[in-house]
Amino acid sequence: MNSNIDYAALVEEHKDLIEAMAWVAFTKIRRPSTYDLDDLIQEGRIVCIEWVQRWYRPGKGASLKTFITAGLRNHFADLVRKSFREHPTDLEVHETDLRKRSSECGPEEMAIFNETYWNKLTEQQRRYITLILQNVTTGPSFREHIRTTMGITITVEEGLRKGIRIKLSSKY
Repeated sequence: MNSNIDYAALVEEHKDLIEAMAWVAFTKIRRPSTYDLDDLIQEGRIVCIEWVQRWYRPGKGASLKTFITAGLRNHFADLVRKSFREHPTDLEVHETDLRKRSSECGPEEMAIFNETYWNKLTEQQRRYITLILQNVTTGPSFREHIRTTMGITITVEEGLRKGIRIKLSSKY
C-alpha cells in the first residue's frame, strides 16, 4: 500500500479522466442497465484508489496517469463485456423462445403463437426465422449460410432482423 499518497487529491486530480471514461462505458453498456452514469463515476473513483493501493509502484516505469488510465480501461471494459453477456439482444431472446416453442408447444399453443406473432411477419422474415429454427448452431458462418441460402446481403439481413425484432416485441 502506498501510504504517502493523498487519495482524495489523487481522485480530484484525475476527476476529468474518470468521468470521461465512465461516460464512454455508460454509452456502450447494453440496455437495460443497472448502472447509471453516477454509479460508473463512483466505481471509477474506487478503481482509481484500489489500483494505486494494490499495484502502483513508483519508479517502475509507468506514470501514475498511465497506470490509472489502464486500470479504468480494464474495469470499464469488463463492465461493458459483462452487460452484453447478461443481456442478450432482443432477437437472440426471441430466437431462443422460437426454438423452444417450436419443439415443445402443442398445436393449440402454436396456433396462438401464429396468431400473435407469425402472421405479423413478411414471407421473407418467416423464411429467415425458419432457417434459424432448422439449425441450432449460431455464429458468423451460420449467418453467412442463411444469407447465401436466401440470396441476401448483410445489410438486408440486418434489416430483416430489425423488422423481426420490432414485430416480435409488440404483442398486439
